Amino acid sequence: MYNVKPHAMNDLEKKVLAFLSHGYATRNEIVAGVGVSRTQLGRVLPQLMASGVVASVGAQESAHGRHAELLGLQNDVAMSVGIAVSRMDIRCVITNYLGGCLLKKSLEHSAIHEKEWLQVLKDFLGALERESNRSKLDLSTVVRCAVALPQPMPGEESELTHRVCTAVQKALPAASVFVDNTMRMGALGEAFFGAGSAYPNQIYVGISGGVAASAIVDGRLIDGQGGIGGELGHISVP
Repeated sequence: MYNVKPHAMNDLEKKVLAFLSHGYATRNEIVAGVGVSRTQLGRVLPQLMASGVVASVGAQESAHGRHAELLGLQNDVAMSVGIAVSRMDIRCVITNYLGGCLLKKSLEHSAIHEKEWLQVLKDFLGALERESNRSKLDLSTVVRCAVALPQPMPGEESELTHRVCTAVQKALPAASVFVDNTMRMGALGEAFFGAGSAYPNQIYVGISGGVAASAIVDGRLIDGQGGIGGELGHISVP
């Protein structure tokens, strides 16, 4: 899996967002609800507010007659973009900081070769940007994008991978970019969010235009020295 500009939300940020998902709260209420100090909250809150996912929504009068700022979660702020390129179409989903879906889009294509896939991706990103503008969805807040390609990926970054990352970052300049094949992306999705979320060891099998598989061992994807460790292989079937 190839990664450009890694970005990961830390545990405290996740806890603050989960707490605010239940409603507006003051800083003191967040501190008490999450179980952290004001200093710890002060380390993550400015970044969350700068990203737009947390905003000031008003004030609340305290028992001492003072007004405390109320903070709220902005559910319409985009965080992640997932793009899957198959040999028949390209699909995309945009989610917010809690994993809620903000936008879905798909487009059929007839591309066969790698270079054609790249052009399809560029065209799709342009169409996605136009649709997001119509929906008043700001893509500048996106911090990560995963792109799945329908082919085996080598252990070292290829020219295609580099071009994919470049194309995505042109459309989503603040985003980390992850590129891998559809089977390993599917395995990771099921392992963390799907049917395999309760099992540290599993094998994911995909049946489409071919048959392929990926292995998850102790909660980690096995890719091996050559980048295709654990895979059954991309075997063409009628």
